[in-house]
Amino acid sequence: MYLKKYPYIIYAVALISGLALFSSCRNSDNAAGLDDIPIRIGIAWRGDSTSISYTSALQSVREAGGVPVPLPLLKSPFMEYEGDEMLAQYTDEHGIVLQEYANKVKNNPFAGQDIASLLATLDGLVFTGGADISPTFYKTPEPWHGIEAEGNCDGRRDVSDYILMRWCLDQEPTLPVLCICRGMQMLSVVSGAQMIQDLRTYFDSQGLQYADEHRTEPTAEHGRDFAVHDVTVTDPSSLLRQIVGSETVSSVPSWHHQAVRSVEGTPLKVTAVTKTGGIDIIEAVERTDKPFFIGLQYHPEVAVAKHANGAADASRFMDYDSALCYFRALIKQGAQKH
Repeated sequence: MYLKKYPYIIYAVALISGLALFSSCRNSDNAAGLDDIPIRIGIAWRGDSTSISYTSALQSVREAGGVPVPLPLLKSPFMEYEGDEMLAQYTDEHGIVLQEYANKVKNNPFAGQDIASLLATLDGLVFTGGADISPTFYKTPEPWHGIEAEGNCDGRRDVSDYILMRWCLDQEPTLPVLCICRGMQMLSVVSGAQMIQDLRTYFDSQGLQYADEHRTEPTAEHGRDFAVHDVTVTDPSSLLRQIVGSETVSSVPSWHHQAVRSVEGTPLKVTAVTKTGGIDIIEAVERTDKPFFIGLQYHPEVAVAKHANGAADASRFMDYDSALCYFRALIKQGAQKH
């Protein structure tokens, strides 16, 4: 009862006890510290499982000494499916879950679920990058941004991720969770944050210039690729600061056109930003009521894979150890269960 009333105590105790754990994560070859015990890290479902963010997350968990466990799609009983495909009547032409059904999932996310059994053998969890989130799931729903080139929501994944994220936040007091790009956005949506549906539109509305600092646009010379920029850690007491060991995270891979606008009034705190066009774009958040629940807007897993696989452009991005340390910290925290 005392800890429920004062959740910040949980965060403070976890932070103090974890300093030694995180301070050595970048220099440890055995991230878990337990050679004979496999540290199992769940990877939230994604339909296009060959995507670079998903495959790089699997590889990063392995590189850090853990065992990646791909999770199945979580289906809501309020919708009908054929295999892993949600029937079309539950989404609009852009894949956005219709408000009626989004509300049903939001109001009763655990209906028909046995998530406790699904997660029982896991020591941690990763939510990876991907498509836009249906704005019908926002705390205050919004109409779609209307940009045809960005019309790529995946309603079945929105439902699955929303259910899983809600469970982790509501029912898992200590499970460590790392949320990357879309994952951070879903963490923020479920936590009640305000969102930016499109960065260029947002900058235009503020009368500011935006030069695609957070993703590259395809050109005749190259296809889709990740932008590179630095991130400033704004909270010296944060878990993020303990993990990365510095105030600046250099040369992060970035690919997003949506972002978190504000976490005011939520259990989240902003721990890193990037100055863009004169304003701060949120790059990392943490749940203040959890020992290890971190969101990153950038993609360290991509840098891990590029270095590990000898990609020609690997030198553009953060170095291997700097990228891998997030996964080493996740696995170290997960090892506390054993």
